[in-house]
Amino acid sequence: MSESKTYYDLEEYLEGNEVKIFTIKGASKENWHMRARIPTQEGTQYFRKSLRTTDRNQARFLAVKLYREMLARASTGMSLKRITIDEAYEQTRHRRITDGFSVEKYDSTYRRYIGPYFSKILRSKGIRFLDQITQSHIDQYLHPVDGWRANFWKK
Repeated sequence: MSESKTYYDLEEYLEGNEVKIFTIKGASKENWHMRARIPTQEGTQYFRKSLRTTDRNQARFLAVKLYREMLARASTGMSLKRITIDEAYEQTRHRRITDGFSVEKYDSTYRRYIGPYFSKILRSKGIRFLDQITQSHIDQYLHPVDGWRANFWKK
């Protein structure tokens, strides 16, 4: 009889077999992980993540929650990978260069007005990713009387 070459120790399917939770055979800590198939505009993508829990019920809950968040992201055309504000800046900067546009004004605008608020102030409040920015954060930045931009000119 041959030995099984499976990578998983325990495994379970959820959400009509679209999500799999599993523990890894031989791992030092029996944390649960998940893998899911997410239909996107470009085709099916796989999403994999450690759930950082040893509790099977909590793993089920977290996996379904993450799966539904990924479905929502995919349905609106968002990337499944979360990107930081600085990564968005760098990607846009690279695209501008590739398309033959100057980045001098873009860089100075980002350094002077956008970066200090969106990259530094919001990060100090625990906001790192673009999808965490809410209308309230934008209002706090743009408010004509007491917003960050209005106060910038009072310095």
